Amino acid sequence: MRLKALRRMAGLTQAELAERADISLEHVSKIERGGGAPSFHTIVALARALETEPANLFLFAEMGPAGLPGNGGDAATSERDHVAPYIPHMGTWSLSLVDSSYSFSANMLAMHGYSPKEKLPTFMAFLERHIHPADLPRVHEALAMLKEGKHITRLELRFFRKDAEMRHGLIDSEVEYDRDGAPVSTFGVLMDVTELKRLRGLLQQSRMDMEDRALKRTEELEAVALELNGERRQREQLQESMAVFEKVIAQSKDYQSFVDRDYVYRAVSGTYLNYGYVDTNEVVGKTMAEVLGEDVFKDVVKAPLDECFQGKDVQYTTWMDLPGLGKRYMDVSYYPYGEHGEVLGAVVSVRDITEQYHAQERIRLSEEKYRLLADSMADVVWTLDDKYAPTYVSPSITPLTGMTPEEFLKGGWVASMSPSSQDMVTEVLSSRELEQDFGEKRYELEITHKDGNVVWLESLLRPLTDRDGGFAGVQGVSRDVTQRKQAEDEL
Repeated sequence: MRLKALRRMAGLTQAELAERADISLEHVSKIERGGGAPSFHTIVALARALETEPANLFLFAEMGPAGLPGNGGDAATSERDHVAPYIPHMGTWSLSLVDSSYSFSANMLAMHGYSPKEKLPTFMAFLERHIHPADLPRVHEALAMLKEGKHITRLELRFFRKDAEMRHGLIDSEVEYDRDGAPVSTFGVLMDVTELKRLRGLLQQSRMDMEDRALKRTEELEAVALELNGERRQREQLQESMAVFEKVIAQSKDYQSFVDRDYVYRAVSGTYLNYGYVDTNEVVGKTMAEVLGEDVFKDVVKAPLDECFQGKDVQYTTWMDLPGLGKRYMDVSYYPYGEHGEVLGAVVSVRDITEQYHAQERIRLSEEKYRLLADSMADVVWTLDDKYAPTYVSPSITPLTGMTPEEFLKGGWVASMSPSSQDMVTEVLSSRELEQDFGEKRYELEITHKDGNVVWLESLLRPLTDRDGGFAGVQGVSRDVTQRKQAEDEL
């Protein structure tokens, strides 16, 4: 407290101040030395004796270097220059508990919007005018307690200024007694805590906002953690899948490999040693251009592989001029591989079908020679598949029967037969004897030429077999034996 400074400013001795405040000299001296804790009643009494606001007992002047007054001169003058005349948010009041007369400090008046010279209404009228209606019952209860001699501590209420602005306040009040111990008056302090409540509200809102942000951030971090855990599990699963996949690829006899989106080999089968590598690890990590050659990669591989990276299965056959192997005919398949909709690379399967290609070419050339020979023969050469449907007939069918090859293939050969020949053919086919006995069979068939003449055909049938030795169809050669049949009939 700055009691000593204010006492000196008022020109009072400790004894004079003690007499005015109606307290002991020893108590005043103890308070000035900082050794006492004055009660609320004592603070109000000292403030009245010094003709100042109680709050001024706790205000201190600004001090300069070494604790000296900031603007020079004696301490009293310096402090007088720096003391605020009042604290806007704190006012004092006194009330007679006998006749309800009251007085307000300048601060108290200013807090309610009154000037010091303005006439005030009666105390009860003042309460009705300035206390919030919802808080009036508690104020009346507090007055009743004061009349019973009970102190009031931190009574919270809402009050209105003269201009109708609502404020929030806290009241502390102590009772004064007469010589007989009866309560006669009360002194109180009203503190305007509107800004304090506003700041507390802002602080509370700020704390809630911070908690919300912290909660949101926590949820975001938890979501990120879940996502990271999910990605970690996906990576682990992918690594496990790749490990199994690499084992499968390593044991394949075809050119099997896994190529990532950067065209780099990540796993290859042992067949890649045919390129001249000592170990498959020499291939893993290399680009396809390094292994296959830049020209093969750019001209043959890259475009279909890019299509595979878009999620499509790609298959094609092509010639490749490969390092260490020369020119080979390859059957190539690309299959996209990925996780959760993302293509990570391609499974590449390459089969060297050069020998099959040459074999098929030899067969094709042989068939061309056969067809050329069959087309130039007078006899009719024809074939049936394993379901006995016609698949080929030589052009010599036309002069023999009047049918074109197309008519023959569409079933005209059966329609042209006599009923007895049709029955014989039906019996042979239904008995499936051609499928059980792979020897040659000879039959004579009677057909009707498109010009109406009867033609006798001698047909030699030989079963066709597939690679496994199974029945694959029938090959037949038919020739015109009409003249021979007529000669036999004449005999």
